[in-house]
Amino acid sequence: MRFVIPVLIAVFVSVLAFGCRDYVTLPDVCCARPPEKISPESIRRKRMTNIVQALRAYNDEFGTLPPAYTRDEKGQPLTSWRVLILPQLGHHAIYAEYDQSQPWDSPANVAWSQKTPTPYFDPFLKDAEPGMTSFVGIVLEEKLPSRCGVFGESTLPEELASEALIVENLAQPVIWSQPVDLSPEDVLAWQSSDSDDSPYLNVGLANGRTWQFTNENRHLLAEVLQLGGGLTAW
Repeated sequence: MRFVIPVLIAVFVSVLAFGCRDYVTLPDVCCARPPEKISPESIRRKRMTNIVQALRAYNDEFGTLPPAYTRDEKGQPLTSWRVLILPQLGHHAIYAEYDQSQPWDSPANVAWSQKTPTPYFDPFLKDAEPGMTSFVGIVLEEKLPSRCGVFGESTLPEELASEALIVENLAQPVIWSQPVDLSPEDVLAWQSSDSDDSPYLNVGLANGRTWQFTNENRHLLAEVLQLGGGLTAW
């Protein structure tokens, strides 16, 4: 198995939760709705924070951010970055049982594709099938080998060129273990849609910084994806 060279600017579609320390008291997979007093925005924001912290921890451990997906010897995609950061999210059991030498939908792994691990689970996600998550990555395919980890050379602002950019996609969730993400063009088309069921869009970087957009200022995300900057940290 070898890692993919393509760039992951990870637009990780967000669902936010309880800090990483809380995960040790939660089940590995989750399907129940939280108490009524907990708002969708608070859960999604916390889960976004946990994921970007996990990405940062992965980078600290391995000296690079995870690839968008892994490949087999023939170059075929195997599994998503979401599997690779499970240990950093405190989910060692799933990571240990998951066969990374096999595709995500192989007999060895297909059962996991039908169960969403707690860090990626959104109890408020409408009409979601088991195994779905709203965390995705923006993937930039580069023709030349990268000299800068999974991001490669680009004209992105320095911070975005060296970090994973995370965003929340409630309209089109994906199977959490499947190597499926978005291109910048996908996000630019999607972020202007009126189909979202939340007034907020959570965005984060793998260095731990996070932002929250409203429907009124989502155009700033387009500026970032078009290399225009314009974000303000919380």
